[in-house]
Amino acid sequence: MSSNFISKYGNWALITGATSGIGAELTSQIAAKGINVVLVARKEKELAEHAISIEERYGVKTISADLSTNERVKKVTQISKKIGLLVLAAGLEVNGAFEKNSIEKELQTIQLNVVATLALTHHFSKGMVE
Repeated sequence: MSSNFISKYGNWALITGATSGIGAELTSQIAAKGINVVLVARKEKELAEHAISIEERYGVKTISADLSTNERVKKVTQISKKIGLLVLAAGLEVNGAFEKNSIEKELQTIQLNVVATLALTHHFSKGMVE
């Protein structure tokens, strides 16, 4: 089963939001199938701790990046690994009455949940199509 997964997706997967919740769980499941993982998260300490727990068994590369900024999205696109599986689990929500929320927080949410997702998908899909 693992060899089928690797033949379908290749040797490397990139996972955003990799240190908690759905991202952390998918990281573990993908790595268990034998695919090396590139972990992307904004909190460096948690990223390093999560990488250590996985790298004893699987290939791991980490990128500390807050994807709510264009600069950090570009940092992620600079990796040299051929990504065959892209898991975009990073996300942000703003709660409360819209008119009372800061516009900066709303724009940050759009940047992370929409713009970063679109930019990363566009960038890595080119290699996947090939």
